[in-house]
Amino acid sequence: MRTALIVLTGAYLAGCTSTHDLSKGPGVLGGGVQHIEVKPGLYSITAQTNWAPWSNYPAAQRAWREAADALCGKGKYQELGISQAAKDTGMPHFLRAAAYIVTERRGYALCNDSQTTFADAAVLIDNAQKDAARHD
Repeated sequence: MRTALIVLTGAYLAGCTSTHDLSKGPGVLGGGVQHIEVKPGLYSITAQTNWAPWSNYPAAQRAWREAADALCGKGKYQELGISQAAKDTGMPHFLRAAAYIVTERRGYALCNDSQTTFADAAVLIDNAQKDAARHD
């Protein structure tokens, strides 16, 4: 019974996201959120889930939107330049059949009351994505 409880608790925690500030480095379980104000009312947001043996796009999306809601007000923003990916962290496997996967959601939140226009935001995001592609 104790082993089952430990496994269930671990599975639950692995599927969640953390409120850890990723600008301070990775969270203990891999997850967290980071935001940077690019221009007034335009935020770059990254949200990562905790490690799990599966991808968890809904959890990454939920954490990303919670950060955007906190920055702009509940639902008072546009999502721009969104990308999502699940990646194996490369950490040693607890069980040889399982991977340690972190699901990440990146993008921008343009607050409805932003001083930055949609057109300006689109140009900034396009340039940032081109720069990122050149460095890959």
